[in-house]
Amino acid sequence: MAEERPRRSPALYVHTINDPAVYDRYRKIGVFGIYTDFISPPKPGR
Repeated sequence: MAEERPRRSPALYVHTINDPAVYDRYRKIGVFGIYTDFISPPKPGR
């Protein structure tokens, strides 16, 4: 699970996250890349 990812592990990617709240949660816990069908890239300062 992403919550258990060690600090020096390989980059973690998740697939098909289409809910902005879930997207934000994964980014906050250190997921490196997120594949989505709908979400635009984050705006500067977000």
